[in-house]
Amino acid sequence: MKDSGIYRQLSIAICDIESARSEFTVWQRVREFAAGLNCSHFFVVDNAKLTEGLTAALVYGDSPPDVCSQIDRERLNVEHPFEVYARQSNVPFLVSDVRRDERFRGQRWEELMSETLLRGDALVAPVRRNGTLAGAAFFGGNPIKDTPVGRSALLVISHAAFDRIATPMGADGQPQMPALTSRELECIQGLARGHQDEEIAVQLGISRRTVRFHVDHAKVKFGVSSRVHAVAAAVTRGLVTL
Repeated sequence: MKDSGIYRQLSIAICDIESARSEFTVWQRVREFAAGLNCSHFFVVDNAKLTEGLTAALVYGDSPPDVCSQIDRERLNVEHPFEVYARQSNVPFLVSDVRRDERFRGQRWEELMSETLLRGDALVAPVRRNGTLAGAAFFGGNPIKDTPVGRSALLVISHAAFDRIATPMGADGQPQMPALTSRELECIQGLARGHQDEEIAVQLGISRRTVRFHVDHAKVKFGVSSRVHAVAAAVTRGLVTL
């Protein structure tokens, strides 16, 4: 997948995620999108269940059961280097970044990884909801296609998937959408098109401070902590387009 086509494919994938009627279909669509970035290995962890063990926290994926069980037996599921990094980071990071960290050198966790991660690398996308780490998506490959655009796309689609799973369904079987004002939607649409606050302010005839005010309100309504996540939530619901 060329960088120039990632946003188009991301938009299509997010629309598919929004229309999915099962969690399995949601994660399958994320996997299909990630495959375009040479990610052959994919799994998702629910952070709220991690204290019960990695086996219980594994939402979807192809992480070998024996690896998860061994991590649980040795009680490495909590305070695992990946979890530590995810709690501290709002942006994706590589497994190789963790390997190079002196704090975690020579520890047992390096031995307890799937063969895919041992041979190649993986991008870990932390997902936050309401400022709290909700989970993480792991995209592995040998090698993965790691570019700034690719990282952003995997982060956005991970948040879109978590958001879709967490969205309550209405009586008609459709996801319930938060009621954004027209001005909030205009500001989020501007962000989705890559515009800065100043550009959005000029287009709408308002101040930059007012733009920030509307964006912050939209973030609260979506239950997200960053602008990127707000855009992902709005795109997922079909409220704005990329």
